[in-house]
Amino acid sequence: MPSVKLDNLSFVHIPRSAGTSIGHWLKANMGTSSYQEWYNHPALEEMQPTGTTFTVVRNPWDRIVSLYQFSKNVKVQGYPNISNEWAQNYINQLNGFTEWPSFETWVINLENFKMPNLFQFTMLTTQTYWADNTNIILHYENLDKEFTKIQQLANCVSPLLKENSSEHTEYKYMYTARTKDLIYKWFKEDVNKWRYEF
Repeated sequence: MPSVKLDNLSFVHIPRSAGTSIGHWLKANMGTSSYQEWYNHPALEEMQPTGTTFTVVRNPWDRIVSLYQFSKNVKVQGYPNISNEWAQNYINQLNGFTEWPSFETWVINLENFKMPNLFQFTMLTTQTYWADNTNIILHYENLDKEFTKIQQLANCVSPLLKENSSEHTEYKYMYTARTKDLIYKWFKEDVNKWRYEF
């Protein structure tokens, strides 16, 4: 799940927005001596990019369901000394979970969900935190078509493969009226900026 910086193109990875697929595509097709990657989801300013920058945004209601599924089935990448099991146990201990809560309970208490100190964001960090000031914003829902912009910049037609996607029910069925409204309250800026609907 890396954010990637190259001499002429940098990718800012918003968690659960196709970052693993894009990071691997960049490494496979544009890896050079200038290649740098981050697994802690830094903001654009920390990366100090040169050249064109891009990111991928996602419907907040769908993205939160993906974050829920990923958080209860952690897959560690970029840290070879940390196992998936250890990472999962650590997150459970941070949050005092003896068993994983239901989606509704998790969302209602999302303000209190603790992330490892490694990460500089919380579950309530808006996508605009990463997307502001990037040159190109792609949409997860239309990524197959929109990624051609990056392929053209890279002069590479190699297809983007889907990796690390979480399997979950259609997101709309996961929500109650209360949890639907909470996501809008917390991510109103993202919803309005990119005109997302439930």
